[in-house]
Amino acid sequence: MKRIGIVGGEGVLLSREYHNAVRACAAQPVTLTPTSYKELLPTLDGVVIPGGSDINPVRYGQENVAAEDVNDANDSYELEVIDQTLRQGLPLFGICRGMQLLVVFLGGSLQQDINREIHTGTPHGDRIHGTSIKAHSFLSSIYPQMVRVNSAHHQAIRDLGDGCVPVQWSDDNVIEAVQHKRLPVIGTQWHPERMRGGYARPDMGDGTRVFQYFIKDLCSA
Repeated sequence: MKRIGIVGGEGVLLSREYHNAVRACAAQPVTLTPTSYKELLPTLDGVVIPGGSDINPVRYGQENVAAEDVNDANDSYELEVIDQTLRQGLPLFGICRGMQLLVVFLGGSLQQDINREIHTGTPHGDRIHGTSIKAHSFLSSIYPQMVRVNSAHHQAIRDLGDGCVPVQWSDDNVIEAVQHKRLPVIGTQWHPERMRGGYARPDMGDGTRVFQYFIKDLCSA
Protein backbone atom coordinates (compact mmCIF):
# COMPACT_ATOMS: atom_id res chain seq x y z
CA MET A 1 0.00 0.00 0.00
CA LYS A 2 1.31 3.44 -0.99
CA ARG A 3 2.01 5.89 1.85
CA ILE A 4 1.12 9.49 1.02
CA GLY A 5 2.21 12.33 3.27
CA ILE A 6 -0.21 15.21 3.83
CA VAL A 7 1.10 18.42 5.34
CA GLY A 8 -1.03 19.37 8.33
CA GLY A 9 -3.32 17.54 10.75
CA GLU A 10 -6.80 16.08 10.67
CA GLY A 11 -8.19 18.60 13.12
CA VAL A 12 -10.50 20.29 10.63
CA LEU A 13 -12.93 19.05 8.01
CA LEU A 14 -10.73 20.19 5.14
CA SER A 15 -7.82 18.05 6.28
CA ARG A 16 -10.07 15.03 6.78
CA GLU A 17 -11.21 15.34 3.17
CA TYR A 18 -7.60 15.14 1.95
CA HIS A 19 -7.11 12.00 4.01
CA ASN A 20 -10.40 10.52 2.80
CA ALA A 21 -9.43 11.15 -0.84
CA VAL A 22 -6.12 9.31 -0.36
CA ARG A 23 -7.88 6.40 1.33
CA ALA A 24 -10.34 6.22 -1.57
CA CYS A 25 -7.34 5.41 -3.79
CA ALA A 26 -6.34 2.45 -1.58
CA ALA A 27 -3.39 4.38 -0.12
CA GLN A 28 -2.47 5.26 3.45
CA PRO A 29 -2.47 8.95 4.40
CA VAL A 30 0.32 10.00 6.75
CA THR A 31 0.10 13.31 8.58
CA LEU A 32 3.28 15.40 8.42
CA THR A 33 4.03 17.95 11.14
CA PRO A 34 6.97 20.28 11.78
CA THR A 35 8.36 17.79 14.29
CA SER A 36 7.79 14.58 12.31
CA TYR A 37 8.27 15.28 8.60
CA LYS A 38 12.04 14.71 8.44
CA GLU A 39 11.69 11.27 9.99
CA LEU A 40 8.63 10.33 7.92
CA LEU A 41 9.66 11.52 4.44
CA PRO A 42 11.96 8.54 3.71
CA THR A 43 9.02 6.19 4.41
CA LEU A 44 6.66 7.86 1.90
CA ASP A 45 5.77 7.38 -1.77
CA GLY A 46 4.55 10.94 -2.34
CA VAL A 47 3.49 14.18 -0.62
CA VAL A 48 0.41 16.39 -0.87
CA ILE A 49 0.72 20.10 -0.02
CA PRO A 50 -2.86 21.19 0.80
CA GLY A 51 -4.72 24.48 0.64
CA GLY A 52 -4.58 27.14 3.33
CA SER A 53 -3.94 30.82 3.93
CA ASP A 54 -2.09 33.27 1.68
CA ILE A 55 1.68 33.13 1.21
CA ASN A 56 3.66 36.13 2.43
CA PRO A 57 4.40 38.14 -0.76
CA VAL A 58 7.92 38.78 0.57
CA ARG A 59 8.59 35.18 -0.50
CA TYR A 60 8.23 36.23 -4.15
CA GLY A 61 9.72 39.70 -3.91
CA GLN A 62 6.59 41.81 -3.45
CA GLU A 63 5.26 44.09 -0.76
CA ASN A 64 2.08 42.82 0.89
CA VAL A 65 -0.83 44.80 -0.56
CA ALA A 66 -3.62 42.18 -0.51
CA ALA A 67 -2.44 38.90 1.07
CA GLU A 68 -4.58 37.75 3.99
CA ASP A 69 -3.92 35.62 7.10
CA VAL A 70 -0.21 35.37 6.38
CA ASN A 71 1.65 32.86 8.56
CA ASP A 72 5.43 33.11 8.16
CA ALA A 73 6.16 30.04 10.29
CA ASN A 74 3.83 27.91 8.18
CA ASP A 75 5.33 29.26 4.96
CA SER A 76 8.81 28.34 6.15
CA TYR A 77 7.73 24.88 7.26
CA GLU A 78 5.93 23.98 4.03
CA LEU A 79 8.70 25.39 1.81
CA GLU A 80 11.16 23.23 3.72
CA VAL A 81 8.92 20.18 3.20
CA ILE A 82 8.87 20.91 -0.54
CA ASP A 83 12.65 21.27 -0.62
CA GLN A 84 13.26 18.03 1.26
CA THR A 85 10.64 16.13 -0.74
CA LEU A 86 12.20 17.11 -4.07
CA ARG A 87 15.71 16.38 -2.79
CA GLN A 88 14.52 12.85 -2.00
CA GLY A 89 12.98 12.50 -5.46
CA LEU A 90 9.42 12.04 -4.19
CA PRO A 91 6.36 13.10 -6.24
CA LEU A 92 4.56 16.24 -5.08
CA PHE A 93 0.94 17.33 -5.53
CA GLY A 94 0.08 20.91 -4.59
CA ILE A 95 -3.54 21.94 -4.12
CA CYS A 96 -4.68 25.60 -4.17
CA ARG A 97 -2.19 27.30 -1.80
CA GLY A 98 -0.07 24.18 -2.22
CA MET A 99 0.23 24.74 -5.97
CA GLN A 100 1.00 28.42 -5.41
CA LEU A 101 3.69 27.49 -2.89
CA LEU A 102 5.28 25.07 -5.37
CA VAL A 103 5.40 27.83 -7.99
CA VAL A 104 6.92 30.29 -5.51
CA PHE A 105 9.49 27.70 -4.39
CA LEU A 106 10.52 27.28 -8.04
CA GLY A 107 10.98 31.04 -8.48
CA GLY A 108 7.53 32.13 -9.66
CA SER A 109 5.18 34.79 -8.30
CA LEU A 110 1.50 35.42 -7.60
CA GLN A 111 -1.20 37.97 -8.25
CA GLN A 112 -2.11 39.00 -4.74
CA ASP A 113 -5.77 39.66 -5.51
CA ILE A 114 -7.38 38.78 -8.84
CA ASN A 115 -10.64 40.48 -7.77
CA ARG A 116 -12.87 38.22 -9.86
CA GLU A 117 -16.09 36.82 -8.48
CA ILE A 118 -15.84 33.65 -10.56
CA HIS A 119 -13.03 32.36 -8.33
CA THR A 120 -14.06 33.36 -4.79
CA GLY A 121 -16.14 31.06 -2.65
CA THR A 122 -19.73 31.76 -1.69
CA PRO A 123 -21.43 31.71 1.74
CA HIS A 124 -22.73 28.28 0.72
CA GLY A 125 -19.40 26.79 -0.38
CA ASP A 126 -17.19 26.66 -3.46
CA ARG A 127 -17.98 28.38 -6.73
CA ILE A 128 -18.15 26.17 -9.84
CA HIS A 129 -16.76 27.34 -13.19
CA GLY A 130 -15.57 26.07 -16.55
CA THR A 131 -11.98 25.33 -17.59
CA SER A 132 -10.00 24.19 -20.62
CA ILE A 133 -7.30 21.51 -20.45
CA LYS A 134 -4.12 21.40 -22.56
CA ALA A 135 -3.83 18.40 -24.84
CA HIS A 136 -1.22 15.78 -23.93
CA SER A 137 -1.02 16.98 -20.33
CA PHE A 138 -1.52 14.91 -17.20
CA LEU A 139 -5.08 16.23 -16.89
CA SER A 140 -6.00 15.38 -20.49
CA SER A 141 -5.51 11.71 -19.67
CA ILE A 142 -8.15 11.77 -16.92
CA TYR A 143 -10.67 14.52 -17.82
CA PRO A 144 -12.34 15.80 -21.00
CA GLN A 145 -10.87 18.93 -22.58
CA MET A 146 -13.59 21.07 -21.03
CA VAL A 147 -14.27 20.30 -17.37
CA ARG A 148 -15.95 22.26 -14.60
CA VAL A 149 -14.11 22.56 -11.28
CA ASN A 150 -14.62 24.26 -7.92
CA SER A 151 -13.00 27.48 -6.80
CA ALA A 152 -12.41 29.31 -3.51
CA HIS A 153 -9.40 31.63 -3.87
CA HIS A 154 -8.55 35.27 -4.50
CA GLN A 155 -4.93 34.83 -5.59
CA ALA A 156 -3.49 33.23 -8.72
CA ILE A 157 -0.22 32.45 -10.48
CA ARG A 158 1.39 35.46 -12.11
CA ASP A 159 4.82 34.17 -13.19
CA LEU A 160 5.50 30.45 -13.51
CA GLY A 161 8.42 28.94 -11.63
CA ASP A 162 11.37 27.19 -13.28
CA GLY A 163 10.18 24.15 -15.23
CA CYS A 164 6.47 24.72 -14.53
CA VAL A 165 4.07 24.36 -17.46
CA PRO A 166 0.44 25.57 -17.36
CA VAL A 167 -1.98 22.83 -18.41
CA GLN A 168 -5.42 24.20 -17.51
CA TRP A 169 -7.09 27.62 -17.61
CA SER A 170 -10.38 29.05 -16.37
CA ASP A 171 -12.71 30.78 -18.79
CA ASP A 172 -11.16 34.12 -17.74
CA ASN A 173 -7.63 32.80 -18.33
CA VAL A 174 -6.49 32.16 -14.75
CA ILE A 175 -4.04 29.24 -14.56
CA GLU A 176 -5.87 26.34 -12.91
CA ALA A 177 -3.22 23.58 -13.04
CA VAL A 178 0.48 23.06 -13.68
CA GLN A 179 2.92 20.24 -14.18
CA HIS A 180 6.71 20.20 -14.22
CA LYS A 181 8.84 19.51 -17.29
CA ARG A 182 11.30 17.26 -15.47
CA LEU A 183 10.11 16.56 -11.92
CA PRO A 184 7.16 14.42 -10.72
CA VAL A 185 5.28 17.55 -9.66
CA ILE A 186 1.68 18.55 -10.37
CA GLY A 187 -0.65 21.19 -8.96
CA THR A 188 -4.26 22.31 -9.15
CA GLN A 189 -5.72 25.65 -8.14
CA TRP A 190 -9.01 23.85 -7.43
CA HIS A 191 -9.80 21.44 -4.60
CA PRO A 192 -10.28 17.86 -5.85
CA GLU A 193 -10.85 16.63 -2.29
CA ARG A 194 -14.07 18.67 -2.42
CA MET A 195 -15.11 17.24 -5.80
CA ARG A 196 -15.81 13.71 -4.59
CA GLY A 197 -17.72 11.79 -1.92
CA GLY A 198 -20.34 13.95 -0.28
CA TYR A 199 -19.19 16.97 -2.29
CA ALA A 200 -19.69 15.29 -5.70
CA ARG A 201 -21.92 17.12 -8.16
CA PRO A 202 -23.10 16.15 -11.65
CA ASP A 203 -21.99 19.55 -13.02
CA MET A 204 -18.28 19.16 -12.21
CA GLY A 205 -15.50 16.62 -12.60
CA ASP A 206 -14.76 13.76 -10.21
CA GLY A 207 -11.92 14.85 -7.93
CA THR A 208 -10.92 11.27 -7.12
CA ARG A 209 -9.44 10.93 -10.61
CA VAL A 210 -6.59 13.37 -10.02
CA PHE A 211 -5.72 11.69 -6.72
CA GLN A 212 -5.71 8.35 -8.54
CA TYR A 213 -3.36 9.75 -11.17
CA PHE A 214 -1.01 11.11 -8.53
CA ILE A 215 -0.96 7.95 -6.42
CA LYS A 216 -1.19 5.22 -9.06
CA ASP A 217 0.85 6.86 -11.81
CA LEU A 218 3.27 9.44 -10.42
CA CYS A 219 3.91 7.65 -7.13
CA SER A 220 4.48 4.35 -8.91
CA ALA A 221 6.94 5.62 -11.51
